[in-house]
Amino acid sequence: ATLRQRHDWTEMGVMTREKVAVPLEAAVAMASAMQSETQAFVAEAGEKAIALAGSVAALTGSRSGEDFSDRQAAFGEALRASALCWYQLWGRAAEVVEQGMRPVLRQVEDNAGRLGTR
Repeated sequence: ATLRQRHDWTEMGVMTREKVAVPLEAAVAMASAMQSETQAFVAEAGEKAIALAGSVAALTGSRSGEDFSDRQAAFGEALRASALCWYQLWGRAAEVVEQGMRPVLRQVEDNAGRLGTR
């Protein structure tokens, strides 16, 4: 009942379209980012797991104390790299969320500019 002026109806139409289009755009952006981040994580985690397995195999084949010590350091480095890969999973999740928030932020900024000129 309070929307009696023409520009109010126009603004209501724009807002209604935004309420549908922007969340869909955000969902598509997140789905796309999720796929690429997941693929990158799986590839990196697989690579680190293979390096870790190779390091374990090399460690068990040590022939002397010095050889064992060197291979143990390599095993520690491979273990650290594998753990770091899993730790970075949180950063990958943040990247997915950021991609989803970009359309929302853009729309908020557009709305603020448009409504600020009224």
